[in-house]
Amino acid sequence: MRRRDLIASLGPASLLALVGGEARGQPRGRPAAIGCLVSGSVASHGSYVRTFQKGLRDLGYAEGRDHVLHLRWGEGRLERLPALAEELAGLGLDVAVTATVAAALACNQAMPQVPIVSATIVDPIGSGLAQSLARPGGNVTGMSLVSFGTLLGKQVALARELIAGADSFGILINAQNPASRFQKNGALEAAPSAGIRLHAVEIDRPEAIAASMREFADRGCDVVLIPTDALFITERDRVAAAALAARMPIISGFREVVEAGGLMSYGTDIAENWRRAAYFVDRLLRGARPADLPIEQPTRYELALNLRTARLLGLTPPTTLVALTDQVIE
Repeated sequence: MRRRDLIASLGPASLLALVGGEARGQPRGRPAAIGCLVSGSVASHGSYVRTFQKGLRDLGYAEGRDHVLHLRWGEGRLERLPALAEELAGLGLDVAVTATVAAALACNQAMPQVPIVSATIVDPIGSGLAQSLARPGGNVTGMSLVSFGTLLGKQVALARELIAGADSFGILINAQNPASRFQKNGALEAAPSAGIRLHAVEIDRPEAIAASMREFADRGCDVVLIPTDALFITERDRVAAAALAARMPIISGFREVVEAGGLMSYGTDIAENWRRAAYFVDRLLRGARPADLPIEQPTRYELALNLRTARLLGLTPPTTLVALTDQVIE
């Protein structure tokens, strides 16, 4: 085989070995070991992982030839993450991939020498995972999520397109998630400038979701905000059903909650973040240091609206709002 034909047939890991630029910590000839610690379940986050895998394929990586992916699922139970991270640490990983602050913290504790890519980091600086976005300075890089406080103004404006004069908002907080306090505090700080009163209700288990929706209704909330939290996407059917039973309009950061029956979502395109995570993995396997790879902020947001739920709640979305919507569910 001619040299140029040989090079064309090689994947990234093999090519790096051929030219002497092997992946960080990877013995010559061995596929890269990539660990993936997912806070949610296969049902809730499987599509995101598949998007990440496609991102690797688009970069020329073939599973089995160039890398092996080791998956662990938290099933929405954050208390499981430290033990799962320890399992992955015993596999001799070259790179770890996560998608929540809790998972990134668990991996950083279990394998401090392994580079970590997070597809979604809420407040990477406040959580202690990075010194700055431009120069993380530690072992974690990847994609951040825009703070909930930053999104609040837009979500309030969208809610008022449906419910004129809405000024009493609830926010559901997962008390078990270390990132939740950042989302809660950011929303409380932004509430006065958004012209709303904000009522926070904290839960510590999925079974409390229904009671929380009834509490919001009893408090006279016009709308409930559902932050980007692995629990709420894992339990999206429960969230949507509880909101509808309490006749409570909800706005989520996850499109999937709307697909399950929630009213509306506005937030980051999470799938795009996972696709972009493949780029970071590629850079790290080629020898880049996570401390030097800037944490990127999302550039694409999406709006989803469930018209069936709107009808059940007695709401009529204006045509101007429907025209702006990226995904309309009939």
